[in-house]
Amino acid sequence: MSYPPGILIFLSQNCLYAIPPLFILTGLIMAVKQMWFGRHSVATEGDVIDLRWRMGGKGGGVYYPVVRFQYVDMERGEEEIIFVSRYGSRPPSHKVGDHVPVLYDPAYPANAHINTFGARWLLPCICIFFGGVAALLVWTPMFSLFSH
Repeated sequence: MSYPPGILIFLSQNCLYAIPPLFILTGLIMAVKQMWFGRHSVATEGDVIDLRWRMGGKGGGVYYPVVRFQYVDMERGEEEIIFVSRYGSRPPSHKVGDHVPVLYDPAYPANAHINTFGARWLLPCICIFFGGVAALLVWTPMFSLFSH
């Protein structure tokens, strides 16, 4: 099926208008999930016991901190949990032996996060910021057409 060239240009231009709300919505969903997790989790301290290297594209990669913390289980007593952070960096954001704040779900303690701004809020903020910038770049010319 082939489309006339005018239709393709119309569709490609209008698809651009959907990008800013998608970025903003994604950032807001991630932020709400972080707020919910923060309200329903328990705070404790953990230790970075290792840095796990994961290869990325084009020969690069990032380091993910491996964290160990203790929690108290009502039936079994004190338990130890080891988790790999979902957020990595290069250079590593932590060193082996660092003490880090940890949030964990009391119903499922293996669902744990390092409780820092970068680990919890950086990605939602980046999505919302770039969605706002994209909105200015994409929508401003559209509104200026209507003002004339």
